[in-house]
Amino acid sequence: MLEDYVKSYISKAHDMHRDIEEKTKRTKIADTIFKQYLGHISYLRKLCKTDAVNDYFSKSGSTLFEDMNKFAERCATNECQIAVVGTIKAGKSMFINAFLGKEIASTHPTPETASVTKFRFSSNGDYIKVTFYNSDEWKELWNDVMTASQRTTRDDKEDFLTEYNTLKADTVKGKYIGREDLIIPVSDMEELKKKVEIYTSAKYADHYFAKEVEIGLSDFNVPQNVVFVDTPGLNDPVSYRSNLTKKYLHSASVVLLCLRSITAEITSSELNDISELFSLMRYSKERIFILGTQFDVQPDYFNFWKNVRFPYMLQWLSGKEYFGSEEEARKRILPVSAWYYSLIQRVKSNPSLWEDDDLCIKHLNKLLDSSVKYYELSTLVKKYGKEEAFNMFKERSELFLENIELLENNTNIPTVRKAILDGPIKNSERIILQDIKGDYDALCQLIIEVSNGVINSKKEAVVISETGAIHTQITELEEKISLNTKSLYKKENIINKALDELTKLSKDKINSIRK
Repeated sequence: MLEDYVKSYISKAHDMHRDIEEKTKRTKIADTIFKQYLGHISYLRKLCKTDAVNDYFSKSGSTLFEDMNKFAERCATNECQIAVVGTIKAGKSMFINAFLGKEIASTHPTPETASVTKFRFSSNGDYIKVTFYNSDEWKELWNDVMTASQRTTRDDKEDFLTEYNTLKADTVKGKYIGREDLIIPVSDMEELKKKVEIYTSAKYADHYFAKEVEIGLSDFNVPQNVVFVDTPGLNDPVSYRSNLTKKYLHSASVVLLCLRSITAEITSSELNDISELFSLMRYSKERIFILGTQFDVQPDYFNFWKNVRFPYMLQWLSGKEYFGSEEEARKRILPVSAWYYSLIQRVKSNPSLWEDDDLCIKHLNKLLDSSVKYYELSTLVKKYGKEEAFNMFKERSELFLENIELLENNTNIPTVRKAILDGPIKNSERIILQDIKGDYDALCQLIIEVSNGVINSKKEAVVISETGAIHTQITELEEKISLNTKSLYKKENIINKALDELTKLSKDKINSIRK
């Protein structure tokens, strides 16, 4: 009876918990917790801002106040950032377009389109928000460009300065540097794409001065605090921009690392990127996904991935320093054919591409041949006769429309989308709370370490500086204590003598009464 009673109450508690989560959508509870963490850190920041302690932090080279500011920003935004990272031309933007089901992110092949681009849900209609470089940031970026131009030869024959001068970007620089954020509401998808292109594509001079572009989508079915971040290339020759990516790696809750999978081997630079990423997220490896991109350039790309590239990646990434086991690695190493997925969406919305676009026809035929058995009419006639063959025969375009779902699944985009939606996006609140708590604990530990340093340094100062100011203050304090002690002893003697005299008088008085 007691066991059943306990079980029923546990069941009720679980139901109540689920009900609370549903009604509050968990965000109100989370916001309350964030405010508590932020309140405590703000109080500690105020304490640490006193002149003596602040001076010590500055001299010790501690990043405490910078870290506190980042923590405050993280609590205020309450965001689960999903960073899409990779080298230049690794297919990051193409993957994001496929994930969204819309061709919005710029896919120009050069890194000159490398502003940070964010995608999030908007409850107030579609919009674009553009943040521009201030003068100090632009100066730093420009210095990096000049340095990169001296040391780097680009294999695509296009460098920053060449395009910058070709587009006469200097003529519009004054319009943007130091400008306040620009928010542009848009009425339809075509207008959105055009505005995004202006601030992210190498076709326009304006894109050079856009530091960050945020795109709000009313039909992006994710929680409002989940943000997808398309980052500059990890190997961008302009270090200012590659450093932006590294910054987002530090603040990202989830990382999708795009690796070009056109060959069997992982390059040394890719291995360095992977090692750095796993070192940075060593306590949350389950939030890393490795996306094998562009493997579809191979003629027989399914077999290439299955029998060549994937086994090689699995061998490397199953180790203890990476995913830790083959089972975990299999869950998080995923091939994606984003280009084919986007091509399928294009043809779905415009079937005439089967007739009008030779490039589309070539690639669609390759896609069909890799997934569906196609028979020429002449082959069917020989096997079944003319009448039956005509009934059986299907044009490639017809075959395509009948097998769209299969073709989409073969790109693996639906599988990856489901893995992200059912994993990090579904658990975004829990992930944010874990990150906030981890940052909070790290800050508290840093404060403790620096505080201990202050205490130890003062102890050393007392021992070493016998004639120093601290020793003088302590000596003066000791003298005051000594004088006060002597005064107390003197007063105590006077009081004791008075008590003795009073006792003697009392005894004499009592004796005289008895007589």
